[in-house]
Amino acid sequence: RHVPVLVTCEAYKCHDRVRLDAADANELFEFPSSDDTPPLTHLTYDVTPASYVSAVATEHGLLPPSAVAALIRELAEKETA
Repeated sequence: RHVPVLVTCEAYKCHDRVRLDAADANELFEFPSSDDTPPLTHLTYDVTPASYVSAVATEHGLLPPSAVAALIRELAEKETA
């Protein structure tokens, strides 16, 4: 069964310098522990493979996932111009 998955985001969040192994404090949730052990930390966001995404909605329109790379290049060219 095919369930469409739409991703909505502002285009400035699309860039080629993504680090999935780095997290800021606002992306973490710590479960308190009842003893002296360190709290468990879990990321509060998930990563969806592009193959599961039907379209990406930005202020530039509704794009297929394959067009996000072109959008990144276009935005980078505008920054350097």
